[in-house]
Amino acid sequence: MATEQRRTEELRNYAGLIWSIADSLRGPYKRSEYGHVILPLTLMRRLDQAMEDSKDAVVAEAERRREQRVSDVLWVRPGRLLSCQSGMRSSK
Repeated sequence: MATEQRRTEELRNYAGLIWSIADSLRGPYKRSEYGHVILPLTLMRRLDQAMEDSKDAVVAEAERRREQRVSDVLWVRPGRLLSCQSGMRSSK
């Protein structure tokens, strides 16, 4: 039980530290608007990291399709280009 309480306290301390850093970096945004900025940036960074190994292949294929004037460059079928070029399989 004591280790559980200590772990909870550590998590609260980390959360407090993260939020204090976020508050100082927040700049002109109000607290209620901060999530509208940081969440999309966090998501884009995570996707960039997840696709890092296949990014060059996906970008090259998108450029090839642009040159061929293929409409809807990245979404021939939902996620098809990304899943083919990245080597990831769709869950559907």
